[in-house]
Amino acid sequence: MNGKSETRRTERMRKILFWILLWISMIPPFHGVSNAAENIAKGKSYTVSPAPNYPLSAPPTDTVSLTDGKYTVGYFWTRPSTVGWQNTKNVEILIDLGKTSIIGSIVFSTARGEGAGVHYPSHIAAFVGPDPEHLQFAGDLADDPENRSGPYQLKQFGKDGIGARGRYVLMIVVSKGYYLFCDEIELIEGGGEKGSSGYFDARKAREFTDRISRLRIEKELLGNLADDLRKTRSDPGLDGRLQDIKRQIASVKSLKETEAVESELFALRGADLRPLYPDTALQVGSIDPWAPMNPMSKPAGLSSPLDFTLPRGGYGSRAVNVSNVSAKPCDVSLSVEPVPAGVSVDLFHVPFVKSAAIEYVADPLVPVRGPITLRPGKSSMIFITAFGKQAGSWKSELRITVGGNVRSVPITIRVAGVEMPMVPSLNSVNFAYLDFKLIRDRQQAAVADLLAHHTNVVVVSPKVLPLDLDLGRLEPYLRSHRGFGKVVLFMSLKSDYRLTLGGRYPFLGEQWKAAMKKWYEGARDAAVRVGFQADQVYWFPFDEMDGQEIDQFIALARWAREKIPGVKFYSTLDRKTAERALSYLDVAQIINDDRVLGSFPSGKTEKWLYDTKSPAKSQSPYSYYRLMAWKAFLKGYTGIGFWSYSDDAPGDDPVSAWDDFGGKYPGYAVIYEGEGGAILSSRRWEAWRMGIEDYELLRMYAQAKGDATAKASAKSVLENPEDTTKADEVRRKILLELSK
Repeated sequence: MNGKSETRRTERMRKILFWILLWISMIPPFHGVSNAAENIAKGKSYTVSPAPNYPLSAPPTDTVSLTDGKYTVGYFWTRPSTVGWQNTKNVEILIDLGKTSIIGSIVFSTARGEGAGVHYPSHIAAFVGPDPEHLQFAGDLADDPENRSGPYQLKQFGKDGIGARGRYVLMIVVSKGYYLFCDEIELIEGGGEKGSSGYFDARKAREFTDRISRLRIEKELLGNLADDLRKTRSDPGLDGRLQDIKRQIASVKSLKETEAVESELFALRGADLRPLYPDTALQVGSIDPWAPMNPMSKPAGLSSPLDFTLPRGGYGSRAVNVSNVSAKPCDVSLSVEPVPAGVSVDLFHVPFVKSAAIEYVADPLVPVRGPITLRPGKSSMIFITAFGKQAGSWKSELRITVGGNVRSVPITIRVAGVEMPMVPSLNSVNFAYLDFKLIRDRQQAAVADLLAHHTNVVVVSPKVLPLDLDLGRLEPYLRSHRGFGKVVLFMSLKSDYRLTLGGRYPFLGEQWKAAMKKWYEGARDAAVRVGFQADQVYWFPFDEMDGQEIDQFIALARWAREKIPGVKFYSTLDRKTAERALSYLDVAQIINDDRVLGSFPSGKTEKWLYDTKSPAKSQSPYSYYRLMAWKAFLKGYTGIGFWSYSDDAPGDDPVSAWDDFGGKYPGYAVIYEGEGGAILSSRRWEAWRMGIEDYELLRMYAQAKGDATAKASAKSVLENPEDTTKADEVRRKILLELSK
């Protein structure tokens, strides 16, 4: 056989093999468990709480898909055979088998897709019993070494050998992130009965699930902390001890044990540091205020002067790292002396909080009112802010006192002859709903804090704009926001129920039109009475619209522009398909994603940026928060925003910004609850304020030096998003040049 014939034969075999593999890949997955024994859940009734709410999968009314015996074929979360939830922490599924059976195995079918922000559930706690008041814990199906984030993949989480007798199966599924999906649950009958009754009802089952969820989180955090120590340790001889601690972490059974392990890790770090710093109990060094930091970060080197260059009416920030390298806890006192005459200076301790990304983050800014205590091996950031009140130059010192020993870090402050505008031109919105639980009892402090951080757009939540169109709550709500510049009236017409105003009127029917015209004009009049300008009131009917919502909005806008003089529209847009709505909007706030932004052409519509990434505490104060304003300047956008200033929680659930593992919007808030109703800032919130001031300085720079020069400066910062010193460097250059 000649060479060409052999080549043709090889090529034919390759093609045959390709088509065989392609055909195999198209066969629906084989579900071995289902064929091994009877699936006694098939066709059985169940209830879910809350109802499914993901728009591209099964509708909220679906009550059969999870036990119909049918697995999804095709893209998992865009098929009606899949049941989906978004923005939901826990989902409870209660299956009634109709009669008592012995449950041998439980299978929960789900999927992940990291690129779409979808992860496997963090927990699938299963309970079995004769009735919903006497359930026994059957196991956590998601406790699986393959439960990891990654590319798109379908997976069945299961547990065998359960042997529990019961008629009811309760599953409490804890989402990991924003989405949760399931297309089928199987209950396989089996022998080897191990019990028939427990003591869990639904409430106790929830509490138990919360405990095992929190314990796993703490164990993961400790494991990451041990890994960080291994990466930064000076003595390789610690590796064996760290391996012992990792094994200890895997076996802990209570939260109290995790606290003891954490103390042991810091003690080990302290022992590693002491030989490096034999002559001091506290190592002090200047650090960049926007750079990442964790408890195992290496102590900073020698302190360089804390150099501030500020505009009048503007802020600047610097930071130092203080590390306890002694064998015992130490109390650290801090002060700035002397206090500069034309500047106000504030000191903050930055404790570490635990982020939903399972990491320690230096974020909250706690005012320094007295000594702070550092345990052995612990590092902390001290954050210093300065506000320029009058032009001039001053020298001072940051004094750090430990046990009678005083360390000093020089401070130089220059307030340039450049004044920030009283009212920034950049629109800033962070959806600070005053009825959110985090700030419900501290609304006045929240509004003052928002204004101090240059927020000038108030978004009125749907709760203040009820579907009966009663405007009784609107005027008092707006009155509390005096000082803001724009009003956005968020109606949220996404569901059919809301679209028809509670089922009262067909959408865009004559009664609907009459009611909505009266409502909008009344809302605008209420805003004017409070002090807002009529042309600064915007109607926000659809959030992140898609599909038929775009057509509904266009029809609404066409009618309104003809019948309501001066009406203005605002919306958030997060996908390319929303481009059709652009010309009907006065303000389009577009997701900060270049893949989406590039699809929106220039036009008369005013464009703003926004983002919604989570967990927010783990987002960079610098690149995620501060640099959005730089991008807005470079691209010609006139507003920026993020979700969200505060946090909420469903029902009676408590919420705290200090705890990233509870609440409806865990980890989004940029503020923390302080004592006595006070509000504490964060590094992220301060970075946001700096970004807005940067934008104003860039505008001044463009007027003085030309638009091309200012945009080249902005581009140089945006091209180096990992260099957290770059924005301050360019800001200093701009201030010095504008002062000449």
